[in-house]
Amino acid sequence: MIRFNTRSVLVGAGMAAVGLLTVYGPHWLPGRASASGPAAERAAAPGAAAASGAGAQEKGVAVPTGARVLTERLTEQTIIERQQIVGTVLPLRKSVVGSAVGGRVEEYDINEGEPVQAKQRIARLRTGIIAAEVRAAEAELRARQAELKEYENGVLPEELEQAQARLDTARAVLELRQANLARTRALGDTATPAELEEALSLVEQGMGELQQAQAALKLLRRWPREEKLAATRALAEKAQAELERLTEMQDRHSVFAPFDGFVVEELTEVGQWVQSGDPIAEIWYLKEVYVEIPVVEQVAARLRVGTEGTVEIPAIVDESTGKPRTFSGQVAILPPKTDARARTVPVKLIVSNEIEGKHVLIKPGMFARVELPVGAPRRGLLVRKDAIVLGGVKPLIYVVAASPSDELVKVALPRTVELGIEVGDQVEVRGEIEAGMEVIVRGNERVRPLQPVSPEPLQEGAASPTR
Repeated sequence: MIRFNTRSVLVGAGMAAVGLLTVYGPHWLPGRASASGPAAERAAAPGAAAASGAGAQEKGVAVPTGARVLTERLTEQTIIERQQIVGTVLPLRKSVVGSAVGGRVEEYDINEGEPVQAKQRIARLRTGIIAAEVRAAEAELRARQAELKEYENGVLPEELEQAQARLDTARAVLELRQANLARTRALGDTATPAELEEALSLVEQGMGELQQAQAALKLLRRWPREEKLAATRALAEKAQAELERLTEMQDRHSVFAPFDGFVVEELTEVGQWVQSGDPIAEIWYLKEVYVEIPVVEQVAARLRVGTEGTVEIPAIVDESTGKPRTFSGQVAILPPKTDARARTVPVKLIVSNEIEGKHVLIKPGMFARVELPVGAPRRGLLVRKDAIVLGGVKPLIYVVAASPSDELVKVALPRTVELGIEVGDQVEVRGEIEAGMEVIVRGNERVRPLQPVSPEPLQEGAASPTR
């Protein structure tokens, strides 16, 4: 370490100050604002500055090496070429719902701008007569279904017991009459012909009643017959079909929403007479929306269904940043057709919407900017856009390097570059540069080629240097 006495330090400091005033002007004095600012720096010759600095170092005095600048390192990243295209928001689905029959509008359930659910009624036409026919058909169906149920359930145990009892009674009566006939015959000539005929008639009657009771019991045990059951079932189905026909006619007097959405326009009013096919309301599905963009045919050839992109809608501002909000989207429709006049393909991206009650965030008709990848991934050098110096024949950046005359002095070395893809606040640069180089990103508007600089790493939120 070099040691200085007080006198030598004061003499050396005075000489260094004279040298700095000669080269850079009075703005290097501590606590004093420069009268000429950057102009004095531009007037100083880089060679003289280096010589003055070297002279001061020989006398053991630490002096500023140049203008204060903020720097970042060149980084190599994987980048994809992207293109921004303007487009328009469209509803994913829309339908103009009409009336299936003619009639007078009696009720209008949903107002314009209100949300609806699928199969929710929107309007109803007058249905006085058809409603009565539906009620009659419902009663007929209930009767047929009850009859069918009776046949399907079969015979009750009590009915079988009743039939068996009738059979037993008929058998007992027949046996009694047969016994009376036998006694009459045993009387011989004592019994008159009339008594004998009456006894025979009662036996024959008893035999008929017994056969009838046996047949009734047999029929109950086999009940219902398949033919009767099939006929009863057919009558019930006929009643059901008639009710469905009348219900369909009644439903045609009501207009229902085909899907979830919003009523965007009322096309009739209560009391108005409409004909079959007349429009009643227009409904849009808005849980997801399309963003349609006209893509030139060369770019469209590189797109595929499912390609992801970003959608910026200037009308929707993020309150936290004050900037337009961006949404993610995917290419959903890539039609196999091209506009012959514009040479563009109408590509549609699908974007998820945000809905709270009646409030819809993304509305059809809004202006949108879509950014899509249109190239294959590749490696490239990226630098902040602030590092690019324009105004010359070609864009350039300043790279911090050692002075040719003194390696201890840092100077701003210009490098012409070609600009490529923009990635956020960075841009691709190509030229005689490589990853890891220290590039001036703040204060570069005040430096000149080979001017000494005092570089400092850029911190997020740092302001531009003022001296």
